[in-house]
Amino acid sequence: MITAGIDIGTNTVRMIVADVIDGKISSIIHQNRSVTRLGEGFIKSGLLREDAIKRTFDSVVKFYYEALSYNPLKVKCCATSAVREAENGHIFTELLRDHGIQIEIIDGETEGRLTALGVMSGLNFRNEPSLIVDIGGGSTELIYWSGRDLDFAKSFKIGVVKLSDMFDFSKPSTEDLLDRVNLYIADFFSDFNFSIEIKNIIATAGTPTTLAAIDMQMENYDYRRVNGYIITKKRLNELISFISSKNIEERKMIKGLEPGREDLIVPGSLILMFLLDRFSKDQLIVSDFGLREGIAIAAAL
Repeated sequence: MITAGIDIGTNTVRMIVADVIDGKISSIIHQNRSVTRLGEGFIKSGLLREDAIKRTFDSVVKFYYEALSYNPLKVKCCATSAVREAENGHIFTELLRDHGIQIEIIDGETEGRLTALGVMSGLNFRNEPSLIVDIGGGSTELIYWSGRDLDFAKSFKIGVVKLSDMFDFSKPSTEDLLDRVNLYIADFFSDFNFSIEIKNIIATAGTPTTLAAIDMQMENYDYRRVNGYIITKKRLNELISFISSKNIEERKMIKGLEPGREDLIVPGSLILMFLLDRFSKDQLIVSDFGLREGIAIAAAL
């Protein structure tokens, strides 16, 4: 069954058209993405900015009709943190509704469960207790797979766009800045139970996939090489030191760093390092599959 999923995130709009068989993606027919920063400035105002709404609206409309050209049985569009938290999120959804595009605003738990659906479609770890980490622009989801069932999906209102709005990552990061960010991250996860048994940390969304692309010096992104890529804790620390030592213009020259993520890659990497530390793990597995793929699978159910 051919379906399409559109993930409208705080930072990125991602679209996929896929053939879904027995609850898994059999083949990817078409995909696209655009960094639109819908949640830019949200942390200070609680509102979606007019220019951010316009950028994101244009991308969603483009991707929606792009998806329709492949004649999917259904196109499912979901919006996450920025739209569900913003006081004027309804303006964005009403604009799209006026163009015949229905948007489902999903809560954090649903976002986590759809993400797990997507990740498990692309990686085989079903018999191993694992933590799936989805670092978005406005929220981070921690999803626990026990090896038998999806036990929980918890959402935390911390993401790379929010952190970038709070701290200045446009310049080389000082030790003091990194310390302050690390303390802020730790505070957000202070109530989480880090004693759960896990074998794997599986990370999805733009931060880990970008880190994998940088590590491979990938000029042209290839999801097949990224999906399942392993980043050791030692290598992650090296990448953080390398990237954070540069200013935003210098980061544009780094192979594999997606345009628009120059100030986001450092805070996202710090969240990953924090989780590796707290779980005493020496590596993470990167998943290119995530929420977008889970939306497409859900559209077929």
